[in-house]
Amino acid sequence: MNLLPEKDRQNIRRFLRWQDREAALYGRLLLASGIDKFFKDFKLTLHDILINEWGRPFFKDSGIDFNISHTDGCVVCIITDDGRVGIDIEFIKPIDTDGFQKYMDTLQWKEIATDSSCKSFYKYWTMKESVIKAEGRGLSIPLSDVKTEKQGEAILYGYKWYLTEVFIDSRYICYAATDFSIGDGIRIYSINCVKCEITLNGNIQF
Repeated sequence: MNLLPEKDRQNIRRFLRWQDREAALYGRLLLASGIDKFFKDFKLTLHDILINEWGRPFFKDSGIDFNISHTDGCVVCIITDDGRVGIDIEFIKPIDTDGFQKYMDTLQWKEIATDSSCKSFYKYWTMKESVIKAEGRGLSIPLSDVKTEKQGEAILYGYKWYLTEVFIDSRYICYAATDFSIGDGIRIYSINCVKCEITLNGNIQF
């Protein structure tokens, strides 16, 4: 904790559950590790992170974008110097989907309603969340505004985002959204039960 900027330590302490504090800490450590490993020439540290008006952290004037997500037992971090990125991961567990229909279109809801495993629900949820996180205005954007009619793509207010499923473990569903085509796919760099670090073939790392 002492290696983190004071603002990060304060944010982590705000979490009530120790699991959330641990996940937030791992997220920052993954980011620091990824920057040091893949973007060392940028000479960035966690102390260079600023927060936009919607609460999204970013490195000012660096060309580096990143995003972090965590769920039960897993933390992921995506970093790139190619554009905007967002990532969302969810642990697949039973959920009462009543009340979520308003966030899905007709075809999505039809698939969700007939899937007792809940995987379809988490698939569309992580797709939409990853786009909203990449866009940068967070929960000020309704999930229903993210349209996913075409496979591998999403449209938000006329802007196209590319969607990539990131396989972490069969217990999880994870999607990444980028404003550029990833192309050659994904290669896992390293992974374990509480943190994971993945790299694509290009200039983008999870």
